[in-house]
Amino acid sequence: MAPFKIMERIPESSTITKVSDLLEALSRIGRPASLNELAEVLAFPKPTLRRLLLQLKGVGMVMQDEDSRLYRLGSRLITLAAAVLEGMEVRRAASDILDDLMKATGESSYLAVLDQINSVYVDLVECDRSVKVLTKVGARRLAWTTATGKVMLAFLPNEERKRRLSAALRVSSAMTLPDPALLAAQLRSIREAGFAVSRDEAEIGVTGVAAPVLDAAGDCVAALALGIPTYRFSPALEALTVEATVAAAERLSERMKRLPSHTLAST
Repeated sequence: MAPFKIMERIPESSTITKVSDLLEALSRIGRPASLNELAEVLAFPKPTLRRLLLQLKGVGMVMQDEDSRLYRLGSRLITLAAAVLEGMEVRRAASDILDDLMKATGESSYLAVLDQINSVYVDLVECDRSVKVLTKVGARRLAWTTATGKVMLAFLPNEERKRRLSAALRVSSAMTLPDPALLAAQLRSIREAGFAVSRDEAEIGVTGVAAPVLDAAGDCVAALALGIPTYRFSPALEALTVEATVAAAERLSERMKRLPSHTLAST
């Protein structure tokens, strides 16, 4: 397994960076993990990793099974995550709009924010179809592979967008666009059109349609989206979902513009 690396934030020697990467690794593994597995994924020295895990256990952010000795995320993170979500005004404002968008299209709807180079889902309403796109609140995807991420990148100031995309573009599927020049051209087109469609780029078989949520300053604070199995994404459904998603995002944008201030969503 390749060494785990999220992004360049602060010097790699920083304990904060290591703690962040450790928690992220446990989240992405998605099941209890051993010390050896975490050391391989993170490329941390085992003594360092053992010390960090012990400290995180002490504050409830990591738990260890007494029998298997495997590690998983701790319950204290639930409280912290709930506080973050509760503090997002855009999430509160979007609740009924997400429900309406799902009902209007018959497809699952999502609200995402931008976290550096990742699109992070902060709310969703699943449709009741037997075949549907499945994700969860808190799921992260490389921004340039998703409709939500592309919309939010497209509406960043030029220099900020270039900074975030300065590193080599990693791929999530055979359909991911890895060429920076082609991606830049695509993002310009997305900004002009006011929406994005991503077919099979984050995951084969999944298509996304997204539109930007803007605040009173014209900044993109989130993206509204639909997730659709690619096999049923016909031209007729594309027209329906694009129109509905753009209208829903405009509706949410109007709400955000009326707020005297908003909690920072995208970073």
